[in-house]
Amino acid sequence: MSSFYDKNIFDMKKYTVIGFILLGPVALPQEQWRLIYGSDTSLSIGTVFMVDTTHIWGESGGSVYFSPDWGKTWEEQYHHENYQYADVFFTDSLSGWVVGWSELLHTADGGKNWALQSLPNPLGLDMNAVYFLNPDTGWVAGSYRTVFVTYDGGNDWLTLHHFVIGEHYFFWDVHFYDVFHGCAIGNDIESLYPIIMTTADGGQSWSEAHPPAGYLVDVQFLNESMVWCCDRDGKLFLSKDGGFNWITGADIPYLHPVTMFFFNDSEAFLGGSTGHTARTTDGWESYRMIEMYFSNAVTDFSFTDDYTGIAAGIGNSLRTTDGGVTWKRVNDRFTGIAFFNSFNGWIVQEYPNKNFMHSGDGGVSWTEMAAGNKGNLLHMDIITEETGFAVTDHSELLKTFDAGVSWEVINMPFDSVLYTDMQFLNADTGFLCAAPNRFFRTVNGGQDWETYIFDTLRYLADICFLNHFEGWAVGVQGFAGHTTDGGRSWSGRSLPEYDLSKVQFTDRLHGYILSFHGKVFRTVDGGTTWTDLGVDFVMPQNMFFYDTRTGLITDYYSVYRTHDAGDTWEEELNCHSSNFSSQITGFFSPGPAQAWICTMDGRIYAFSPFAGTVDPVTKVSLTCYPNPFTDFLTIEFGQTVEDDLKIQIFTADGRLVRSGPPVNRKINKMILNVRGLTRGLYLLNVRGAAFSESRKIVRE
Repeated sequence: MSSFYDKNIFDMKKYTVIGFILLGPVALPQEQWRLIYGSDTSLSIGTVFMVDTTHIWGESGGSVYFSPDWGKTWEEQYHHENYQYADVFFTDSLSGWVVGWSELLHTADGGKNWALQSLPNPLGLDMNAVYFLNPDTGWVAGSYRTVFVTYDGGNDWLTLHHFVIGEHYFFWDVHFYDVFHGCAIGNDIESLYPIIMTTADGGQSWSEAHPPAGYLVDVQFLNESMVWCCDRDGKLFLSKDGGFNWITGADIPYLHPVTMFFFNDSEAFLGGSTGHTARTTDGWESYRMIEMYFSNAVTDFSFTDDYTGIAAGIGNSLRTTDGGVTWKRVNDRFTGIAFFNSFNGWIVQEYPNKNFMHSGDGGVSWTEMAAGNKGNLLHMDIITEETGFAVTDHSELLKTFDAGVSWEVINMPFDSVLYTDMQFLNADTGFLCAAPNRFFRTVNGGQDWETYIFDTLRYLADICFLNHFEGWAVGVQGFAGHTTDGGRSWSGRSLPEYDLSKVQFTDRLHGYILSFHGKVFRTVDGGTTWTDLGVDFVMPQNMFFYDTRTGLITDYYSVYRTHDAGDTWEEELNCHSSNFSSQITGFFSPGPAQAWICTMDGRIYAFSPFAGTVDPVTKVSLTCYPNPFTDFLTIEFGQTVEDDLKIQIFTADGRLVRSGPPVNRKINKMILNVRGLTRGLYLLNVRGAAFSESRKIVRE
C-alpha cells in the first residue's frame, strides 16, 4: 500500500490524502440478501367507497382508512381493535358512515373525527350494510332481518324492520331508490337460502322473495320498478315491479361477483373477486368478460361517475377512467428484473401495467417509464451495458442500444401469443419460444423472423443457446430438445419428469434442467445422459449457473445456492410474507457477487456490496469531484465527520477493485489517489459506524 501526505499543501486536521490498495478481480466476501424496496406487509382493503379521486375511504378489519391520491396511499383514520367493520358509505367529501358488528360510526369532517351513533339494537346484533340517499336519509341492515332508518343524518335511528331471532337470515346489502322503494338482500347463514325483502311504502310493510340464488351480494334500483341483484356464483336477477317478483337473468360463471354497478339502464359493470370483471351495454342481454388476472384480485369496487372508479383489496389498488373497460394498477406487482449495470435497473410489471419500472440507484427507488409499447411486457433480456430487448403479448419487440434511454418498438408479424422465453446473443441474433409449441429466430435484430413448430409438443417453456447454432429447449412431457443448426431441426429425448421449465448450459458438456415440480437434472456429456440430483424445490421459478459448479435456484419463496454442481443446496433467503401473491417472480445476476430478485407483491431484494447496505442513523452530506475523474478524486463532507471510515470502490458489476486504509480522525475532506483504474463507471462507498453513502463516479 502507498500512502502519502503533503503538509505544505494540506492542513492535516482537515484534509487527508489516501493511497488505495489495488485489488485484482477478487470475489467479494459473503454478502447477505437485503430488502431494498417494498414492504413485507401490505394493506388489504375490505370495502371501498369513492367520492372522487382525492376522497376515498375503505375499511380493513377494525380500521377505517383514507386515500387522498386515488388509492396509491392509505392513512388510518380510526381503529377499534375489537371490531370488524363491513361497509362504508359517504354522501360527500365530509359526511360518511362505517358499519360493522353492532357499531355504526359517523364523521362530519372527512374522517378526522369519528363518533359513535346509537342504534336501537339492544341485543347487539351484527350490522353489515349502510346506504344513504342524501346526507339526512339513510338505512342500516344486518343480522336477523334487522333494518334501521334515519331521517336526520343519524342523530336518531328508528327500527324499520324488527329482528326475527327464530330465523337466521342475515342481510348483506340494502338499497333504496327513494324514501319509499327499497330492498334488503341476504341469506340464511346456515342453509344459505336466499332472501330479498322489499318495501314500496318506506318500510311500513315488507314482502319477501326467495329467488333460485346462492350467496346474494348486491342490489341496485334503477327506477321505481326496475331492480337488479346478483349472487356470488355470477347469477343476475331482475325485477320489473320494484323488487316483488324476480326473473333469472344472465349467468356469468367463474366471476364470483362482489359489486354490481349500473351506469344507466343499459350499461353496467360487475366486479369479481378472482381477477375477472364483466361489462354490458344492453342490460345483460350480452356481456364482455374483462381479464384482470388472479394477481390483481380485489374485494370491492366503487365508481364516482360513469367512467372513474377504483378497485381495492387483497393488497391491490386499481384505477379505471373508462367505466371498467381497462384498469391501471396503483400498487407494485413485478414479474421480471434486469440491470444494465449496478445502478441502471429495469422491471417488468404484472398485467395490466404496460410500462417498465426504472431504477438509477441499484434498485432502491423506482419510477415508471413508458417505452411506446401497446401490449403488456412479458420478458426482457439485457445482454450488454447498453443493449437490451423485451417482448410483449402483442408481438412487439422492444430494443435499446443506449441502456434504456430510448426504446425502438418493432411490430413482429405474428398473432398475439404467450411468449415463454427470449434470448439474444448479440444485437442481431435472437430466439423466442411461445406457447404452445412455436420457436422463432432472427438474425437481423428482430426485423425478420424464421418460425418453427414442434408438432408433437403441447407446451414449449424455455430455451438456451450457446452460440448461433447450438441450443437447447425444454417443455412438458419431459421434452428436452437439442439443435446444432440454429433451431431449424431438433433432436430430443424425454426425461422422467413430466413437465420441464428451465434449461441452462454453461458449456457444451455441462447443463442443468429444472422441472415445474421441483426436480433438477444434470448432464456432463452434452445431454446424452441426465442425472436426477434428488432435490425437490417448491414450485421453482428461476435457475442460473455461473459456471459448472456454482449456481442459484429460486423457488416459490426462497433462494438457494450450490457450490458443488447441484449435489447440495443452501437456502440463502426466504422472503415469504403475509402479502397476497408474495412469490419470487424475477431474478438477475451479472456474477456471483451480485444479484437481485423481485416478487409479485412488489419487493426487491439485493445481494450486493452496496445496495441498501445500512439504514442510516446519521445523514451525511457527501460530494465527489472532479467527476469524471482521472488520477485523484476529492471527497468533501458537508460537516466535519468524526467516525471510523471505510472507503471502497466497486466496478459496475459489483467487484471490489480499490480499498483504502481506515480513517479515524476528524475530517471534512479527503483526496483519493485512484491511479490505475481503467475508464468506466464505478461506485464509491464511504461507510461509517452510523452512515453509509454511495456515489456513482466515472473514470475518464
